[in-house]
Amino acid sequence: MLLFYEDATLLADWEGGDASWWQQNTLEQIRVTKYLHDKGFIHTGLNDPRNFAIQDNKLKMLNVTSSLHEYLQTHPNSNGETVKRDNFKSLRHLMRLRNQEKKALTGIDEAFFNLFDRDDLHYTDWVHKLITHPYGMNSRKYMLCFQRIHLADERRYLKENLATVTEGQSLTSTETGYRLFRVRMYVI
Repeated sequence: MLLFYEDATLLADWEGGDASWWQQNTLEQIRVTKYLHDKGFIHTGLNDPRNFAIQDNKLKMLNVTSSLHEYLQTHPNSNGETVKRDNFKSLRHLMRLRNQEKKALTGIDEAFFNLFDRDDLHYTDWVHKLITHPYGMNSRKYMLCFQRIHLADERRYLKENLATVTEGQSLTSTETGYRLFRVRMYVI
């Protein structure tokens, strides 16, 4: 699959975008990578800024040329799920660097980028957690997430109850908020 963009700037030559822009485009590239995987494609260079362009103030992926099937045929010792996870980890490497250039990473940012290393989760659950992580939430979605966590606690869907996870702290505390988001990893 070849994609062409007119009047685009290679990411390698671009210094723009504020922290919010990078946050949203990181999540969009995760969605794009998932879509490619769902369609049977992979990208073996997601950590290289020359494989991305900026057009109309949006980050676009370039040089998608490999099908997962072809890759597995030429790399017989590879596992399809591992190859897809490695795609995401390559993307994380580039996006983390670009995000760090724009701001100091917060606890939620670090938790998001560390989530890429969670190999103990089933692939589909893992991708879902990447896409729905608080890292990309605006304040409205952030508060909705709190409500859902409380509802899950009331219905006893959590592996540990909320009082244990938050160590009895007030929910207005930033640290408690961060712990609540860690709870999302354990919702059944």
